[in-house]
Amino acid sequence: MDSNGFFSLSTGADYTMAAVSKARAIVLEVNPNVPFAYGDCHVHISQVSALVESNQPVRSIPLGEIGEVERTIGGYVADLINDGDTLQIGFGGIPDAVVTQLTHKHDLGIHTEMIGDGIITLLQSGAITCNKKNFNRGKMIATFATGHRSALQGDGSQPDAGNASGRLRQRSGHCRAE
Repeated sequence: MDSNGFFSLSTGADYTMAAVSKARAIVLEVNPNVPFAYGDCHVHISQVSALVESNQPVRSIPLGEIGEVERTIGGYVADLINDGDTLQIGFGGIPDAVVTQLTHKHDLGIHTEMIGDGIITLLQSGAITCNKKNFNRGKMIATFATGHRSALQGDGSQPDAGNASGRLRQRSGHCRAE
């Protein structure tokens, strides 16, 4: 809970806010290991019927193996991506192979369903600024985040989750949570 009494639905607020708005009772699991996300994904303590405390580690999904075939295909795709392009990145060997070959790019934008380790790597490299996007300039759009535990920890780049309206703003060279 933040200092204003709000809980974040964190990395998976895809449809949850719609359910919260219709619910007769709201039961939240509170876990200090889950990152606080920003955007339209907050529930005020006054709306909550019950809290369940947990200290379970965040489920993490590490990058898969990138073999020679994935690396080759990823290279062909990466060659098609220009500085300033907006990307939608999927999950798996080929998308992972693509993003590993984009860290030298500039001003990339993200409008995607999922933020994973590859996108976090691009954020950390400075390749993503979202400054050239035609729609929601300066904001990264995402529905949820998953990946290795280190990708989901507090470097300020947690997804601004909420029904494909995750908004992250530019701060210190990265798209960062508002």
